[in-house]
Amino acid sequence: MPQTILYVDDDLALARLATRHLGRVGYQVVHAVDQAQAMEAVEKGDIDAIVLDHYLSSGTGLEILHKLKEENSTIPAIYVTDRAMRRLPSTRSKTAPRTM
Repeated sequence: MPQTILYVDDDLALARLATRHLGRVGYQVVHAVDQAQAMEAVEKGDIDAIVLDHYLSSGTGLEILHKLKEENSTIPAIYVTDRAMRRLPSTRSKTAPRTM
C-alpha cells in the first residue's frame, strides 16, 4: 500500500503539481487548503507525512503545526514557504578578521 502524504497549500496549481509528481514516485496525496481540512484528514487517519505551506489564505502552516502538537501527533511534517526568509543579523564581531 502506498504511503499517504497530506499536502496543505491553498495554491491549487502547486497542489496539482505536487500531487502529480508525488504520485509518479508512488505516493498517494491528500490535499487540504486550510487548517480545518488538514485536521479533518489527520483525524481520518492513514497520513504518513505532512507537507505544510506557511502562508495560507486563512491562517498559517505554523498554526497547524501547533494544533498537531497539542494533539500529540507523531506524523512527520515538512514546512515550506515560497517567500524569501529575512536574513538573520550576523553574530560575527564587526572587528573579527575575515578569512578566505
